[in-house]
Amino acid sequence: MQSVRTEGLIATDGLPVLLEKIGYLLNECQDAEDFAPARKLLTSSLLYYVEDPSRSTERTSLFSYIKPEPIWHTLRFWNACFFQSVQEARAKLAEKNQ
Repeated sequence: MQSVRTEGLIATDGLPVLLEKIGYLLNECQDAEDFAPARKLLTSSLLYYVEDPSRSTERTSLFSYIKPEPIWHTLRFWNACFFQSVQEARAKLAEKNQ
């Protein structure tokens, strides 16, 4: 039961370094207009969390920390995500119909 409870838990002492690396990655994705890694990071950031040591029941998702990143506020990113999702859905449908 303990492993299920801590699945996705990020240690608070490693959070600053992790956020620095994520910020760098997102800036590179935006500069190169390569949005696939950022899209995967967005999805993953909703699975990982940090617990407040003073309140053991309160969890803060990783996305809460990376939400201010500029890439999330660009229409190019969201358009790319939408079109990539449409392409994936079409590919699954075509594969299913074969």
